[in-house]
Amino acid sequence: MRRVAVLGCSGSGKTVLANRLGETLGLPIVHGDFHRKDWEEIQPAVIALEEWVIDAMRLDSLDERLARADTAVFLDLSSWECFLGVLRRRRRYRGRLHADGVADFVNLELLFWLLHFRRRHRPRVLELLERHAGSTEIVVLRSRAEATAFATSCSFNTSLSRAA
Repeated sequence: MRRVAVLGCSGSGKTVLANRLGETLGLPIVHGDFHRKDWEEIQPAVIALEEWVIDAMRLDSLDERLARADTAVFLDLSSWECFLGVLRRRRRYRGRLHADGVADFVNLELLFWLLHFRRRHRPRVLELLERHAGSTEIVVLRSRAEATAFATSCSFNTSLSRAA
């Protein structure tokens, strides 16, 4: 894995997983959160790089990320689990920036996106993942436990390859 696109609804754990994968695999991590207004301008330069982990769920530019990614990890959690993730994040950061510079914010637009993600946006994500399945390894994780196990397995596999 050298170019990893981490996808999922707000509150699904994209940032946490992207950070763990970036650290484990020794890849640069780029956060393309909704609040980042320059994302459309910088994404072409970022995806042109040879190595990255991108944490972003921007549907308007997802096709380009998937075309360049060698691996796509979709955190396909329930709306309820994502809502709880937003609440946990809010309780922890209280509107401040995370240590990695990602903003913690909650507004009506975010809540609307979260509540309608599975019905309105998930089908498009699945369609794009299917379109790129021939050239991109697709990993769908349906719980936080699966995400933790995936990150751990990447760490384990990386340790084994370094030891060999």
